[in-house]
Amino acid sequence: MIKPLTKVSKDGEVYSRPQEVEESIKSALGLDIEAIRARLREGDTNVGEYLNSECLVYLFREAREKGDDAMVNLIATALLSRCETILLSKRSKVSARFHDDILAEFACLLANDSTVASVPKRILQYGR
Repeated sequence: MIKPLTKVSKDGEVYSRPQEVEESIKSALGLDIEAIRARLREGDTNVGEYLNSECLVYLFREAREKGDDAMVNLIATALLSRCETILLSKRSKVSARFHDDILAEFACLLANDSTVASVPKRILQYGR
């Protein structure tokens, strides 16, 4: 079962996930690390096997709760790679001197899992 979101908007409404994110999470829950690794190879966002970033954040948190360090490392690496790809594609907008700082901040957020839920919308979907 997918855990519901708990963060509340300024208007007092609980945020909800888009349907495609819910479907992505449902399709990935319970998969072993090799199946997740295989699905991470899919780069086409229009293919059903693609794991969107919000799904990866959910799976990351699940793996942390279970103490599955191998899965945590796999997913964190994938999220950081996506972040870097977007930063590189926006080289003219993102100064080279900020590139490493942004990646380091994101890595710290993942490690601390403090506000990681808001990061994919700000960073990982920046280029879409």
